[in-house]
Amino acid sequence: MDPDGQGLGPLSMPHPASSGGLFSHTEGPSKELFWTSVLMPIFSIPIVVLRLWTSKRVVNKWHVDDTLIILATVFAVLFSVDSALNARLGSGDHIWNINPKSLEILLKSTKWGGLPVYNIATVFIKASVLTFYLRFTVDVYFKMCSYAVLFIVVANAIVNIVGSAILECTGPGQPGCHQTILIQIVSAAVNSATDALILLLPFWLLRPMKVPLSRKIGIAFVLMAGGFVFFVSIFRLVSTTQLDDNFDATYRGGNSLKWSVIETWSGIICACMPYAKPLINRYFPHSWAATKQDSSGSERRLATINMEEGVNNDQPENKAVVVEARKASSSRTASVCVPRDAILQT
Repeated sequence: MDPDGQGLGPLSMPHPASSGGLFSHTEGPSKELFWTSVLMPIFSIPIVVLRLWTSKRVVNKWHVDDTLIILATVFAVLFSVDSALNARLGSGDHIWNINPKSLEILLKSTKWGGLPVYNIATVFIKASVLTFYLRFTVDVYFKMCSYAVLFIVVANAIVNIVGSAILECTGPGQPGCHQTILIQIVSAAVNSATDALILLLPFWLLRPMKVPLSRKIGIAFVLMAGGFVFFVSIFRLVSTTQLDDNFDATYRGGNSLKWSVIETWSGIICACMPYAKPLINRYFPHSWAATKQDSSGSERRLATINMEEGVNNDQPENKAVVVEARKASSSRTASVCVPRDAILQT
């Protein structure tokens, strides 16, 4: 019971005199959430800038996935801002330390701010990775699978946003809060499943390539970089399954929110990783063993995924090699496309 004799539902809380004012939560898990929300974009945005610089100045080719990663970054920044504010409002702190006004603002901020921008950012991140994959193949079935994964990602985001918006959750113990948590758990599970599919899709591209195993492994790491966020999403899924609207929901919710922030920015970083190779090749040509010239001609070029269109356009012998490689690709690996503007040398 509260001091006025009113019931507080299934959650028993200490005396509200221990609660702080608005934006007063600066210790413990709330502090961790706040600094995670601040530091992740500070670390990640320069990586995005380098990726875009590589597309514009090194590769000399702008793709749809570049535009999508910009949109993902914008919504990720909005999500981080909302998460930092929620941390100051009490997300990550024990619910009995949060005054009613802060709790009301926190729930509304999560419902109308954090959830929508998180889901939209996730859609753009995965769309960026999938459109990146589509530049390497003309295989109709691969494209169908990629679009199917993207459809699941979009549908999951829509259900999460709309479902959470419809359900009423203005305080602990309400039926709407319990149903909202169930939606979050299911959505997190679907999110991890799609991350796993994105991580495994490159194997489809590698299968028809007739190249040494060591080369396939190198190409696999380049293509799979966008899916490595799967391992982070598992931690978020575990933290989300621990949510309980009847037991200190804000404390456990803060941990889940922290992992959501980490997952979002990790996804953006992973989506940018394939672009590291052409950037290093251009400005640090002797720092990567993959930049060494190979004497095996078109057979090795066939296994090369080179994003550096325009870098060697002044060398006729390289043009001839690429043409020969493309012909070889058509005859021996019909499902694999070798676009000059979308290939990373491995």
